[in-house]
Amino acid sequence: MVSINIKNILISTALALSCLTAAAAKPTVAFVDMRTVIEGSKHFAQMQQEMQKSLGPKHQELLLAQKEMDTEQEALAKQKTVMATATYKKKQEALSEKQTKLAERERAFQDEVMKMQDESMKKLYAAVKSAAKEIATQKGFDVVLQGEPLYIANNGDITTQVKTLVEKKKI
Repeated sequence: MVSINIKNILISTALALSCLTAAAAKPTVAFVDMRTVIEGSKHFAQMQQEMQKSLGPKHQELLLAQKEMDTEQEALAKQKTVMATATYKKKQEALSEKQTKLAERERAFQDEVMKMQDESMKKLYAAVKSAAKEIATQKGFDVVLQGEPLYIANNGDITTQVKTLVEKKKI
């Protein structure tokens, strides 16, 4: 009986000491303002330029097709009064089919834009995460949060250091 009580006391004491030790060793926390790092990044600007270069011609083509569609609809509306009903309906159906195809092309274009943005942002986010980990390790932070905190001590904002490191990285 006595050995069980001593064993329980030892276990309780060890648990109490570990709780006290954990409470005394506060983790150090830093934060990174992701918006500042990403939107101010040369990589973000390059991403936008590459997308414009790659997708700009398709976008212009779609805008031109939409203008042509609008012009055809206006012309058909003007001719409606002097056109036979059957002819008008055929032209209206043809125009409607053309509009549907254009809408499909526009959806495909938007999907392509979203996919390209997603891939680029994943790469950039990975670079920011890597840089934050590197800075946190150097400065001895245990936790790095993203976003804008309501309060943090002066040395907890590592946004500038992370941004500088990201700018040096090749993505």
